[in-house]
Amino acid sequence: MERPKLPDLPTFARPPFRACERTGKIWGIDEFGGPCMVADIRGWGYLTGLGQALGLDQKTAFDAQIKTAQFIADAMNEAYARAAGQEKGGG
Repeated sequence: MERPKLPDLPTFARPPFRACERTGKIWGIDEFGGPCMVADIRGWGYLTGLGQALGLDQKTAFDAQIKTAQFIADAMNEAYARAAGQEKGGG
């Protein structure tokens, strides 16, 4: 099976990008049409830790991670659409 070449895209995966509501991972579509993990939201220690951290309870910290993941996925979808518009001369 011949492997596809890395596409000349703003990222190695295609939209739609989505944030998993259970894991905070961000997914796109790979060159084979399947799911491709693009990013994994981190920061648990900062969100829940003490000292130079926020000290949030687990539910609040989890919600913050999911909200951040969704924000990034939305931004990636918008940026990808903008880049595609510029390629077509719309930008």
